[in-house]
Amino acid sequence: MSDKKGRKQNPAVREIIITASCMVAAFALAVAAKAVADLTVFPFAVSLLLFLILGACIALLILNARRRRAGDGNAEDMSIQYNNIFEMTRKLATPAVICDKQGAILWYNDAFVTAADSAQKNAATVKELFPHSAHLLTGEGERGGTFMLGSRTYKCATYELHSHDKSFILLMLTDISELMTLREEHKNEQPVVVYIRIDNIEEMQQYLKDEYRQIEARTNNVIKQWAVGLKGILREYERNKYLLFITSEALDKCIKNKFSVLDEIRDIRISESGTSITASIGAARIEGSLAEREAAAAEAQKLALERGGDQAVVRTEGSGVLYFGGVSQTAHKATKVRSRVFANELCTKISSSDNVLICGHRKIDFDAFGAAVGMARMAFFCGVPVNIIVDLEDPTVKMCMQRLKDLPEYEGVFIGEDDALELVSSESLVIFVDVNNPKLFEAPRVAEAVERKVFVDHHRKVLEFDYSGAATYIEVSASSASELVAEMIEQSLPTRTLLRQEAELLLAGIQLDTKRFTKGTGPRTFGAALFLRGAGANPEEIRSLFDRDFSSMKDEAAFEAGAVIYAKHPNVAIAASENAGIICAARVADKLLELRGVDASFTMVPTETAIHISGRSNGRVNVQHILEKLGGGGRFEEAGAQLKSDSLDNAARRLRDAIDEYFSELGSKK
Repeated sequence: MSDKKGRKQNPAVREIIITASCMVAAFALAVAAKAVADLTVFPFAVSLLLFLILGACIALLILNARRRRAGDGNAEDMSIQYNNIFEMTRKLATPAVICDKQGAILWYNDAFVTAADSAQKNAATVKELFPHSAHLLTGEGERGGTFMLGSRTYKCATYELHSHDKSFILLMLTDISELMTLREEHKNEQPVVVYIRIDNIEEMQQYLKDEYRQIEARTNNVIKQWAVGLKGILREYERNKYLLFITSEALDKCIKNKFSVLDEIRDIRISESGTSITASIGAARIEGSLAEREAAAAEAQKLALERGGDQAVVRTEGSGVLYFGGVSQTAHKATKVRSRVFANELCTKISSSDNVLICGHRKIDFDAFGAAVGMARMAFFCGVPVNIIVDLEDPTVKMCMQRLKDLPEYEGVFIGEDDALELVSSESLVIFVDVNNPKLFEAPRVAEAVERKVFVDHHRKVLEFDYSGAATYIEVSASSASELVAEMIEQSLPTRTLLRQEAELLLAGIQLDTKRFTKGTGPRTFGAALFLRGAGANPEEIRSLFDRDFSSMKDEAAFEAGAVIYAKHPNVAIAASENAGIICAARVADKLLELRGVDASFTMVPTETAIHISGRSNGRVNVQHILEKLGGGGRFEEAGAQLKSDSLDNAARRLRDAIDEYFSELGSKK
């Protein structure tokens, strides 16, 4: 019987049989109709119609009966197929789930019951079973992602099943718990290179005297104990410079406690002066070889030093660059070795260039202008064409250019950004002075067009600085960019090369940033001033640059009158003005620091494109960290920002939020 049931008729034979059967039936109906017509009074046509209707009814009854038998057979076949699928899936050793196209769970196997927890067993949909799993229903194969089933980790593959007019999705789960554990262990055991450098022991020798060995030993012991706690390998490759190898897991521990070793080192104080010892740390956790990680760690430590020291910088693959510390002022450096080395390198770069373009920051001040003029003198000495990019309509520029009008070499030197772009070539060199934040460049298009760049600045390197191939001389301990440039000229150019007018502009830049030598000065500041005095700079001639007119005095008085003390932090003063300018804002910020109990001050004024914020500190608050949160930068005691805002009220709200965040972070460290 099974063989007969399994045979299939030829379709042509079947059609012949059906046709012959229909002809026989029609002939039989015609004969029957004729017989009825002969025996009765009905005409033949009526009899034939009656018999045709009767035959059609019989045929319909037969077809319906066959369809019912065929339907029962199909349902039986479908049931058999479903049972086969469920039976096959039930016997699998790995968890499996069958759901419909909408994600409703229809069935799961014994392995799933064993692996799942109680909540997962009661899940009605795939979304309830695995959160964030909508992508599992969109196609076949491994769809990505890992999922927890009970206490184990699984990856999921999906397969679409078809049975007649219905479709189902089979979820096959593969246990990868051991693989994930091994992967995590491998990640945690990856080596991390850490550079550690004590910032200021050598500079503090003048205070240490007999304490030097004791302070050095205490610092060394703190670092060694820290390395032991991290189970790392520590080597001192130079005096007060260390190389540390730790695991990635140990680095996570350091990040979690925000490099508390910085606080431990800072607690070591020099008894006579009360000055703290600080350290700069650079670490790297990136993909690549050990040599590449070492180079990245060295770059991270260099960045920590250029941001003022007393901090840790960590370069990571996923999170970018992380910063920790930076809560103390930078110690003034006593040595000029780096200045001399960089000056010689800069002269070499200038001599190998077709032309030199010098650029400061927008809204240029005396420091940026003086430093630019000093760099121009170095280019004149090297015999290379030079131009200084400025806003020719700026009042400060006009005032300073007036001082140089009698010097023929400066004819045509000062140009705008558009003219500078026409001078750009493949061998052009652009020197940025008193700025390293791309948002504040006087000529941002020139910065993009010129490949060879040099930065000479005294502001902390900003987070957005991404010119990895540029030569940088960023010395945060210097009072001003003019001080750095004056030192380089003293170290690299012959005596009396610097002209009197140039020396006066450099000295004006130092006086501006030091508030007439009353703030942020060090031994090198006075050394640079002495060199400029020897070059002919006359302080009496410079004084006129700082004179104010009567209207400016009234504007400043009105500005100061509107100042308020921030209620949440009574040591912070904030002032805003709709009418004052940037220079007025800077002066008011300085004056607000004279208020008793005020450690930091912020002033805000609108410009054509943004709200300008000036921040000042007496050394107890890091205004650079605060304004960096708003996209600005600067130094520990002096910083600025250009804030995109539609009103002073909104800008003030964002400033207060940044102040609150800074003091919150400071409180958490304590």
